[in-house]
Amino acid sequence: MRYCKYCGNPIDEDAKVCSKCGNAIEESAPTKPAKPPKNNYAIVSFLIAILGFIPAILSVLFKDYALYYFIWFGVCIVFGVLGIVYGVKKHLRKGLAIAGLIIGLIDVMVTVFCVYFN
Repeated sequence: MRYCKYCGNPIDEDAKVCSKCGNAIEESAPTKPAKPPKNNYAIVSFLIAILGFIPAILSVLFKDYALYYFIWFGVCIVFGVLGIVYGVKKHLRKGLAIAGLIIGLIDVMVTVFCVYFN
């Protein structure tokens, strides 16, 4: 199966024009569409946010070190924002960046609650 090099639509082997975008099909059309690059900022943000539950839970036991936990959450939030901005600029997926940002904010709220209200 061949794919249109302009829109990535699957086309018939004998087609001369893409049925989706209308561009002429050249004989050297790629066999499959190129994969878009990954949003690494989003992946890092999500992983840091998931691992951020560990400092959030540790804040119950070690309240004196809570300031260090907020540094962890700050890094998570910064990577989440970078993932969203990078995703918008490069037209990439931003779901993991948004999830990392939200989970990071939940981690902050849990830590604040554990430190200041317990």
